[in-house]
Amino acid sequence: MQVNIKEYAAKIPLFIYGEDSWANTTAKKRYLKAMKENPNATVLFRCGRFFEAFDSSAMSLHAVLDVPYTDEEFAHTRIASNRLYVSLKKLRKGGRRSIRII
Repeated sequence: MQVNIKEYAAKIPLFIYGEDSWANTTAKKRYLKAMKENPNATVLFRCGRFFEAFDSSAMSLHAVLDVPYTDEEFAHTRIASNRLYVSLKKLRKGGRRSIRII
């Protein structure tokens, strides 16, 4: 079976700010709602085997846990789910008392 690459690529969503982007998904809306309700909290979003953090939450994780993050269109980082409890302990020791997991 031969695959038309252009048709296949058109069906794959891109995670950039645009019409069909991560910014317009239900997940991002839930994340933004949690950030609005808890403006001083570090918000972690469960995504598969990872907990993702964006914007100010990503910068908090980077500052306390020293995990790398990207800072192009928006700050983003993640921690593996099997490291969650260790990371939460370090975040609390680092002064981040308000942590919300969605």
